Amino acid sequence: MAIFDNTTNNKKAPLGVTLIRKGLIKDSDIDKAIDYQRLHRGIKLGEAFHALQLCNDQDLINTIGEVIGFKAVQLDPASFNFNFSQYISMDIVKQHKVMPFEINENRIKVAFVDPTDKDVQKMIRLILLSKGLSMECYVTFESYIDAIVKGIENKIEDEKALDSYGKDTSQLIDNIIRSAMAKRTSDIHIEPMEDVVRVRYRIDGELLVVANIEKSKQAQIIRKT
Repeated sequence: MAIFDNTTNNKKAPLGVTLIRKGLIKDSDIDKAIDYQRLHRGIKLGEAFHALQLCNDQDLINTIGEVIGFKAVQLDPASFNFNFSQYISMDIVKQHKVMPFEINENRIKVAFVDPTDKDVQKMIRLILLSKGLSMECYVTFESYIDAIVKGIENKIEDEKALDSYGKDTSQLIDNIIRSAMAKRTSDIHIEPMEDVVRVRYRIDGELLVVANIEKSKQAQIIRKT
């Protein structure tokens, strides 16, 4: 049985064997990952190692990259702020598990869960070529892309909810508090910025931006809070 489904070079050892040779996992860890695969249909072994935290993420993704012949990247969902939707739609990102994450002049870096899928790679390459960009392929974990997408969707949802109250500042403040309670927020930060009033929630110790309110409402918001 092949340890890693996406090996593109038959001369290279499978992922599990390579990780053992590097001293990053034990034989028993492969059994744990295979058991995890049985419970989670369709998940690759590399993702199973990652989900079970059987070795360091950076070492793991770098080794996956070595095995399949692509550069590897760790995307940090908490600090990710690249506006990928300028280049690839959210629907394509979600369906094909790809994530543009950096651009330098006319060259854009794109992370794939499976960069060995030639059809997906070709499709993304053509989309980017139509925008005058050449593509550099990387491999990353599916959970990173999913977390980035979820964070963006939650932010959009929060902003829509806050905007839905229009000009009534009392209702706006009520909704900020109501939304914070629903998300089990420990702190609400209302921060006057240069052009907007920023609203941030502290959730599980992390401050997350949930909305930017127009500057004209600043005085009313401060009075109400």
